[in-house]
Amino acid sequence: MSDSFRGSDAEFNLTANQFGPWLVTNGAAVGVSAPDVTAITGAITDWNLKYPDHLSKQTDAGTAASLKEASRDALEALMRPAAKKVTVPADRTAAGLNEYAAARARVPIPTTRPVITVDNSQRLSQTLRWRDEATPGSRKKPDGVKAIELRCYIGDTPPADPEDYHYCANDSAEPYVMDHDAADAKKNAHFVGRWENSRGEKGPWSETVMATIGA
Repeated sequence: MSDSFRGSDAEFNLTANQFGPWLVTNGAAVGVSAPDVTAITGAITDWNLKYPDHLSKQTDAGTAASLKEASRDALEALMRPAAKKVTVPADRTAAGLNEYAAARARVPIPTTRPVITVDNSQRLSQTLRWRDEATPGSRKKPDGVKAIELRCYIGDTPPADPEDYHYCANDSAEPYVMDHDAADAKKNAHFVGRWENSRGEKGPWSETVMATIGA
């Protein structure tokens, strides 16, 4: 039986918000007590506050992430014992408990490349944005893509292999701002990137884009 709660936050969110309402109607039939159903629905309410706040970063980003993780841990701890009592395949599908396994099977490996642009207007700071080469007019990432892996090399001649560039970040949303040391002013910064899906599988590297660090 697959683990329905090991997906990304987005996948977990879908599962929790399908499983909760299903339990309200069907929990007693599968042996989940009314107090347990109440505890789970209360924890889902908390998750539905903390998760969107983390995404929007309306509070301090670090605090929002910590509160989101604590809310997910508490909700998982309540849902796992209840999920084990749902054994009929049709019930598990209706409860959303097979969603994660199905989502993993559907996620494609990226085949297209990001196109990176660099805003070089600030002193000692460069702002990176990106689009997919197949849809340059849209900010939407390709299907299944979770993030872009960004790498940088500072100097005149970058390595032939992007794997030898300096790792910068795995960023799920643009822009990415790279701040430089004063010693790097007027040097050339070379950037490459590649898409990564929700299973950690990576696509091909982008073309290298170069911009001189502002002094």
